[in-house]
Amino acid sequence: MTVEVTQDAAGVLKTKVTYSAEGGETSKADDQEFNNFVVPPVSTKFDFTKKLEGRPLKDKEFSFVLKDAEGNEIETVKNDADGNVTFTALNYDKTKVGVHKYTVEEVIPATKEDRMDYDTMKANITVTVSKSGHVLTTVTTYASEGGNATGADDKEFNNKVTPPPTTPEFKPEKFVVNKEKFDITGDKLMDDDNELTDEVAETNANPYADKSTNNEAENINGKTLKKGDKFYYQVWLDTTKFTADQNIQYVGITDDYEEDKLDVTTDGIKVYDSVTGADVTSKFDIKVEDGKISATSKAEFVNENSVIDTTKFEFGRYYKFDIAATIKTTVKDGIDIENTASQIVHVYDPYNKTVEKPEKPTQKRVVNIPVSVDFNFTKKLEGRTLKDQEFTFVLKDAEGTEIETVKNDADGNVKFKSLEFTKDQSGNSQIYNRRGCWI
Repeated sequence: MTVEVTQDAAGVLKTKVTYSAEGGETSKADDQEFNNFVVPPVSTKFDFTKKLEGRPLKDKEFSFVLKDAEGNEIETVKNDADGNVTFTALNYDKTKVGVHKYTVEEVIPATKEDRMDYDTMKANITVTVSKSGHVLTTVTTYASEGGNATGADDKEFNNKVTPPPTTPEFKPEKFVVNKEKFDITGDKLMDDDNELTDEVAETNANPYADKSTNNEAENINGKTLKKGDKFYYQVWLDTTKFTADQNIQYVGITDDYEEDKLDVTTDGIKVYDSVTGADVTSKFDIKVEDGKISATSKAEFVNENSVIDTTKFEFGRYYKFDIAATIKTTVKDGIDIENTASQIVHVYDPYNKTVEKPEKPTQKRVVNIPVSVDFNFTKKLEGRTLKDQEFTFVLKDAEGTEIETVKNDADGNVKFKSLEFTKDQSGNSQIYNRRGCWI
């Protein structure tokens, strides 16, 4: 503003005011009005989400902290049951025009939940406050990094709970039969132990507990065999209730046989698919060592997640092991030949990267060898020379039934054929043999 003072001819002073307004809210050069304005503050709000994999998310389960550029805590909030994470709005007045930086992170508890993976993502937030005229505006940008961030604008915190693997349900079976590949795709043998309440416990206590009255004809458990006889153990590896999501890494069986009584070779062991009947021996690593057969599914079926690829090694079936065994000719008379087996399953825990190995036994099975008894007598004749085949001798059982009739030789020897003493299905020696014979 300029004031010009002049004096006219009469000596009178005069003034002239010239206005020159600038800045502020000037609307024209000679603007003489001061105008004040109230500039409303502007607010911005940070909204995030929380996702939990492995179980339902709980209300107020996780905490999240908002900090300024210097790391000072502004606010800590919790998620709701729907996974919303909402901070209180921040207000900016005209004195806050400029750039403001913040961070949002999930608060990782000092005592972490077991088997929980927490998201360590950090959301870097930039709020730019601008003034245009009498209006404030904000622009918010995100630059998320670390943890489970999927991109710069990621606003979701992702935690994962890994439940412990469930123990697969399985029940292996064991039978002893007189035929190779007997009923490979069937279940004829499954009801042979139905007379028992707990077939595994009862047969392991006494393998003769399984009675033959309801057994298949091919089932020779408890039967008497001879030295040199060949027979077959069937061991059924059970995957009928297995699923791909049970993290099963390997399956296998072990079979303890009495190597001093039996000859068993790797070549004499075959494995069959109970659904297709196909020979799947090549799917197993099989060893016979020190009286123990071990068979485990091959490592080639384990995928990059350390579990069985069920497109290559199928579940939902039995893998039936047909194990040929031959009784040694050197075994003692009157013995039992017992056999037990078990199934083992390797269950992988992807969280702890450990393996559990539940194992279950089968029934115990038995066959037996008879004991032979020779009856040798002599004949003496006084007064003349004994003749060959001169006298006759009869062997009878306790009930008086004739077993054999023989004659003496010229030297007086009276020899009957050897009698075999066997066991009945309960494991007891035959009664009439125990009571004796009559000659």
